[in-house]
Amino acid sequence: MIENTMKEDRLRILTFLRHEPYMYELSKTGHEFHLLLVDRSPWEKDWDLRSRPIPSNIRIMGGVEDIRRLDLDEYDLILAHTHDHLLWIQYSPPPRVVLRMGTAACEYEEMRRADALRRVFQEWHLASVPIVYICEYYAHGWGFPGRTIRHSVDLDDFRHFAYTGKIEAALTVAHFFKERDAVMGYSLHRQVVRDDIPHKIVGYNPTLPNSGPAKDWDELRAYYRDYRVYLNTAFSGGFMAMIEAMTAGMPVLTRPGPPGGTPHKLVIDGYNGFVSDDPQYLREKINFLLANPEVAKAMGQKAKEAVQAKHGIERFIREWREAFADAISKPTNHQIGNLPRIIYEKAGLISDPEASLGQALFWPARPPGEHLLYGPFICLPPGQYEITFYLRLGKKDGLRAWASSFVHARLSRFHPQWGEGDPRLAVLDICSGPEPRVHAQRPLHRSHLRPWGSYQGFKLAFHSRGEKLFQFRVFATGSIPLYVDPYRSWASIRAVSGRG
Repeated sequence: MIENTMKEDRLRILTFLRHEPYMYELSKTGHEFHLLLVDRSPWEKDWDLRSRPIPSNIRIMGGVEDIRRLDLDEYDLILAHTHDHLLWIQYSPPPRVVLRMGTAACEYEEMRRADALRRVFQEWHLASVPIVYICEYYAHGWGFPGRTIRHSVDLDDFRHFAYTGKIEAALTVAHFFKERDAVMGYSLHRQVVRDDIPHKIVGYNPTLPNSGPAKDWDELRAYYRDYRVYLNTAFSGGFMAMIEAMTAGMPVLTRPGPPGGTPHKLVIDGYNGFVSDDPQYLREKINFLLANPEVAKAMGQKAKEAVQAKHGIERFIREWREAFADAISKPTNHQIGNLPRIIYEKAGLISDPEASLGQALFWPARPPGEHLLYGPFICLPPGQYEITFYLRLGKKDGLRAWASSFVHARLSRFHPQWGEGDPRLAVLDICSGPEPRVHAQRPLHRSHLRPWGSYQGFKLAFHSRGEKLFQFRVFATGSIPLYVDPYRSWASIRAVSGRG
């Protein structure tokens, strides 16, 4: 059994709550993990206890309140799981490791986004950040140098869930199966099972009747134990559910997947499972295994041996500990401009060709009040600084606002009550501390923003006297929709020489 504690060389690692099953396995490295609750989907705001229990060496941290109290100097290492995480904690004082959970093709619909990401790596010197891929296919998809650590499932976790295959049906574990058809292969699954092969789909699938997540880790393992065969129709991904099924001793039927992907490495057709993208072939083999439980059990045992040989937990722990140790040993750059950034967003990230990386934070018109639109956190040593916030109005909204201001300005000449003046659209400020304390502030009125919808820069200067963490905020009043270019805004921060 793998212990979750290390008496020596235990690291404190700051990371994000992302993919509970993977974090559950990663906790077995024995290090201490603090997980930030940012960038979570509405349906998974907290750790999902139905997926895995929370290990004793994982601490769940809140959103903006906990971020304000962070002291990054207390951490040995920061682990990012996505491209956005990497930007949020760019150039942190501790060394960094990046866990690459998806391919460029999966995460970005347009190649322009992937090309822009490559420029970010090059221009912001992120190519030196150590990257870890979970399979060779992902490494090839990104094209950046890095090491591959195949993910794992601990055999000990299935000690009391030995395969029986007593339920004559096929099992598939997939979230949003129908909605992610291109990647998960829902259409192929339907061609295989049709209406006559008994099957169960486990996961978050609001559009599929009779499908839902397991109530907890025990129930999910019981599914793996009791169902006769596992059917995987996903084309790409980490295939973690398939690996769990094989660890439990289930025979697997799978499509081939991409070269370098998990099915190519694990499943041998006719030996420890069946491999094909022909639905008729998969139908025949499922029916064969449903009719022959002893063959299914023997094939499942071979699947279990194969997954342990290539995805064993001891190798997983050793390689991750080596990756962390290598990251710790690399020198880090603490120059101005190489600054840790953690973004806390309240607005939606949308496609915007006017923005520097093709995406912007957007806040639609809402009821009057101050709504947080943008708020990255940045660690800064003492000194004088300047940041430029980049905002714009929508083209139609800007012209409407300009026309309205023009009319009301003219009317106010005749009677003050007929004019509405120059209403405030946003407030920019810089603050620090849990209270927080505001260091600089600037209101933006309608007259400050161009009516034709191009981005404008608005500067704020401030002085750092050694505060640990600064937040740069944009509050929208809600009267007119606003856009913020987040990448260009936080890349603009610079030290101002010869002042203060």
